[in-house]
Amino acid sequence: MLVCANNGNFPANDKDELKTALNAACGEIWLGEGTDSYPCMAILCCEDGASINYFESEGGTAYVSVDYESMAGGTAYVSIGDKTRHGTIDVNIDGEVYQLSRGQIVPEEKILEIAEAFMNEMKLPECVEWEKI
Repeated sequence: MLVCANNGNFPANDKDELKTALNAACGEIWLGEGTDSYPCMAILCCEDGASINYFESEGGTAYVSVDYESMAGGTAYVSIGDKTRHGTIDVNIDGEVYQLSRGQIVPEEKILEIAEAFMNEMKLPECVEWEKI
């Protein structure tokens, strides 16, 4: 798998390499087989953790799944973190501001588990809830 970020691309073939790559990466982080491959995941880090998006394929309808079994052909999913947190947080990555819902932010300690599940299966990880975009 390839970990692509604003500061470069980092190979990750096992959990240790993945952890090293995620720690070295900064800004918007993408995980996939290559720079333009699907499925892929995007990790937008903030001080509380990260919002994680999953893209099954390019184009088509966008989804964020709570119930993984009812994907219904959707192509994009976003993580669900603490549903009790409300409001948004602005994240500035290289001058581009992303507005993230606080309820989509997963804790920092969960990011590696989600990334590893994706690396091992190359499908929507089941270790986190997902919601329709």
